[in-house]
Amino acid sequence: MKKIRKAIAMVELIFAIVVMGIAMLAIPMITSQSVKGTRSALTQESIAAAASQIAMISAKPWDNTNTQETTPTILTTGSGNFVTRNGLSAGVVNSRILSANAATPVNTDPNNQDMGDFNNIVTLLGINNAQGNAVWDGDYVDQSIQMTSGVTYAPDAVNLNQNTIFNYAPAALAVTTNIKHITVTLRTGPAQTDDLVAGKNIVLNAFACNIGSALAATRGF
Repeated sequence: MKKIRKAIAMVELIFAIVVMGIAMLAIPMITSQSVKGTRSALTQESIAAAASQIAMISAKPWDNTNTQETTPTILTTGSGNFVTRNGLSAGVVNSRILSANAATPVNTDPNNQDMGDFNNIVTLLGINNAQGNAVWDGDYVDQSIQMTSGVTYAPDAVNLNQNTIFNYAPAALAVTTNIKHITVTLRTGPAQTDDLVAGKNIVLNAFACNIGSALAATRGF
């Protein structure tokens, strides 16, 4: 009877070891799923930051010339403006649109006063501590996600009598036009390759047109 009890105890011990081994095998899979969830959350936060960057750039004046109070809000570019492109004559539009003010090239002012000044601006999205800008030490994922802003001139050829197919990813032009193409690209730094951002080419696009901006009406007394 004692031998049978010892045998049953040994079987129970072996069974418990097998169950514990199976449970231990599941731990790496649980950890992997947790890491993937963390990566997804960080990627979503990065996309939200990119959307905020797009909104901030779009809220800036269309051109550096627009920051001057004495100039009209609709500028004359290398391809003309709304009046000249549509064959309208002076007096048809009640505005100062006919004043000649060529739009400045992009990224010519370090003060980030207008949209074009954000061209080729690179920002690193990392995990920082609360006391300063230093990155916490530790095994964090996606510490070096780069957010690159781009602002270029897009083709503005149009025929009001026909359907015009607009390229959503137009080639950058060296001349000034009436459309600015704004992009914010998320990619990983050279040291970080194994993450959700790498190889996915996450790009947010926006467009801004030379249609003027609202100015407060003033009256002298």
